[in-house]
Amino acid sequence: MPMNFLNPLAYLLAVGYGISFLFYLLSFTTSRDAMGRWGSCLLLVSTVLHLFFLVSFTWIHKRIPLAHVTEAMTLLAWFAATVYLILEWRLGEKAFGTFLMPIPFALQLIAALGLEMNRPVAPILRDVLFEVHAIAILLAYAAFALSFIASLMYVLLYREVTHKQWGMLYVRLPSLQFLSEFSLHAGLIGFGLITFGIVMGSWNGIRVWSSGWSLDSKILTTFGTWLVYGLFVLLYRLQGWRGRRNAYLSIFGFLWVLFSFLIVTNYLSGIHSF
Repeated sequence: MPMNFLNPLAYLLAVGYGISFLFYLLSFTTSRDAMGRWGSCLLLVSTVLHLFFLVSFTWIHKRIPLAHVTEAMTLLAWFAATVYLILEWRLGEKAFGTFLMPIPFALQLIAALGLEMNRPVAPILRDVLFEVHAIAILLAYAAFALSFIASLMYVLLYREVTHKQWGMLYVRLPSLQFLSEFSLHAGLIGFGLITFGIVMGSWNGIRVWSSGWSLDSKILTTFGTWLVYGLFVLLYRLQGWRGRRNAYLSIFGFLWVLFSFLIVTNYLSGIHSF
């Protein structure tokens, strides 16, 4: 199977996610439900094509695309888009698409720009246990992205309500309670996934490296992410934190995830490629 079709397909996926976002945005700003349906249909097509891309990549290279940060980005983009599509189908709520779709669009565009098909790959990156660890971490990031979007929507709507400005956000967004509960449950799921991913990563580190691996900057910042969302869970369980306080903590947590995923990985980590 030729490999050269994967590069243009990667760009096509970014275009699909971008146009889907525009349809969601038009639906949100104009209250035209038809635009939202077009956005959903295009998103469905894009996620199916993206799955074909991922399966083809795995078939050709005999590994899941996780060897570099740009490869992890395309997998994370698919996770985020697919999870959102499932939630939209279950909840019947399209307003999230306006706020969420820029994430898979940006991730896929960056991935397409940096994708290299003949990049050398260390043997550990083909290991099944490593892939389980990496997928768990990326699924956690997708859950944190959903929690972040719901929290951002909560803060924007809360500001509009407290200022008694009954504008577009008040009309189009779900209730504050729904957004708070959604953010909370997405954060709880993400915390469970990242906990499992860290345990698997530690096991792999002990197997592969004798010493020094635990002080890698990416490992430390990932542990920092675990601490932030652990605090998120703890304050909910012990103090009953909900609403605006949890929303701000979720937003901070996801900004920390972006710092770890994009900055630390590319410029500070010695052993992590994503």
